[in-house]
Amino acid sequence: MRDIQGDVSHMPENELLNAIKRLAVKEESTLVHRLKMNRMVQSPATGIRTYQAALCQYKATCKEPGCVHVCDYSEEIIKDNLIRGIADPEILSDLLGDSKTDRTLDETVSFLV
Repeated sequence: MRDIQGDVSHMPENELLNAIKRLAVKEESTLVHRLKMNRMVQSPATGIRTYQAALCQYKATCKEPGCVHVCDYSEEIIKDNLIRGIADPEILSDLLGDSKTDRTLDETVSFLV
């Protein structure tokens, strides 16, 4: 606790907890997660459900301070990245050429499987 100035035994609890958190918890960058997700592509030997599961580790929720609305748009972003990263160009052509264009994530996966 070299970073903490003063005697820790006399620090208020919330100040001590904040100092410990600052030293012990590494915050992950949202930008890094976005880049990782946007670079993901389906490997040739990977099934579509496995690829979907890998994408589903990323969440896309509104974090605007003071916002009281629950807005989770993860499914749309995951669906977009799933389609963008499909390895087989024929399957991608079938999906993009289909007349139904407003599928949910589950409907898209069912179509691809």
